[in-house]
Amino acid sequence: MAKISYKLVPPEFDLLYSKALTSNDRFTYSSVRRTRSFDSRAKIKAITQKSVLPEASAVWATFTQAEKDAWAIAGANSNLKGWSLFVKDFAWAKKLEMSAPLEPDPLYQVEVGRLSISSPATSLKIAQLHPSSYHVLRKVTGTKSQYEPVKIVEDFSLPLEIGISWKTELVSAGSTPLARFYALINSDYQGRSLEYQLEIPFGMSDDWKRASASVSDVKGVVKGYTLYIECQDVIGDIFFDNVDSIHSGQNWARDPFCYNIASSYTKAFFQIPRHWVSIDIPDGAFFDSFYYNQLLI
Repeated sequence: MAKISYKLVPPEFDLLYSKALTSNDRFTYSSVRRTRSFDSRAKIKAITQKSVLPEASAVWATFTQAEKDAWAIAGANSNLKGWSLFVKDFAWAKKLEMSAPLEPDPLYQVEVGRLSISSPATSLKIAQLHPSSYHVLRKVTGTKSQYEPVKIVEDFSLPLEIGISWKTELVSAGSTPLARFYALINSDYQGRSLEYQLEIPFGMSDDWKRASASVSDVKGVVKGYTLYIECQDVIGDIFFDNVDSIHSGQNWARDPFCYNIASSYTKAFFQIPRHWVSIDIPDGAFFDSFYYNQLLI
C-alpha cells in the first residue's frame, strides 16, 4: 500500500507559496503545480506573428458601412458582434486556403451542424436530452483539475417554442422519405405517462430557411422533453444552425450555434450528453459540426 504524508506550510510562507504554487488534483493523485506566470515578450511576439487579426483588419477596413451592418445583423443571431463573426469566418477560410469569405447570412453563421447519409445507410437520428434536472461537474475556481457536482434545474413553463434554420440536399431512398426536427414532451397526468410531439418538417431540397413551432397546452406535470433531428428513407445531407428551445424565458438548447454537435458524454456532462447523441446511426451515416461556405458546396 502506498505511503501518504503531508507537510504544513508555515504561515509566514503563505504569500510566497500562493504566488508560486497552486493545488492540482487532491483526490486521485494529491499534488501541487506551479502557478503559470505571464507570457514572455518573445512568446507574445510569436503568437502575434501567427495571428490572422492584422490581415482580417485590413480586409475589414475595405468594407462599406452597409457591408459591416450585414455582418452585424448576421452576428446578432449567434450572439457575436459583426467584427467577431467576420474574424471567425475569415480564420476558417484562411485555414482552408480559400479566398475571402462570402457575404454573411442571417440564417447560419460559420459552423453549422451536418447530418450526412450515404449508402448503405438510409436513416439517421440524433437527440438532445432535456430532463427536468441533472448534475454536471463544474471546475473549482483556482484549481487545475478539481470539480464539484452542480445541479441544473430546467424550469419548465409553457409555452415551449422550438426553432431551427436548415438546408437539405436529400433524395428519396425508400417508400416513406422523411426529414424533420421535433420535440417529444413527457408528462405525468393522473397516473398516466403522456407524450406530446411538436414538429418542424423539412423538405427534400430546401435552400436555407427558418421555421418555428410552439405548444401552450400540455396536460399534467412535465417531466422533461427531448429534441430530435431525424431522417428516414433518404440519402444526402442536412445542414442546420441556430437551434431554439425556448421556455421559461430563455433558450435551453445546448450548443445552439452548432460549434461541436458531436460532443456527447464528457467529464462534466456525465449524466446526460453534453450536446447531441446518436440514436440511429448505421454504417454510411455520420453527424458533426461543419464550416459551411458556399464555395465548399
